[in-house]
Amino acid sequence: MKTAADHIPNILDGLFLNLGVTAWRVTPEAKLRSDLGLDSLDIMDLCTKMESYTGEEISDETAAKWKTVKDLSDFLTAHLR
Repeated sequence: MKTAADHIPNILDGLFLNLGVTAWRVTPEAKLRSDLGLDSLDIMDLCTKMESYTGEEISDETAAKWKTVKDLSDFLTAHLR
């Protein structure tokens, strides 16, 4: 049986696809700003979408800690409902 964590790669692919980032660029080590080209509005969009997955409000301080795709994956692993 699949757990919520098993869906994280698909969730991340969908999040980044909506931001116009091609799937091959989405690797755990990829830096959100410099490698994937996300700006502050893109990060806000990620927050909104991740809030819908986790059911939790995400603070600016939490979002500021997200530097890589792995950071997002770790956050989802810890907070998926």
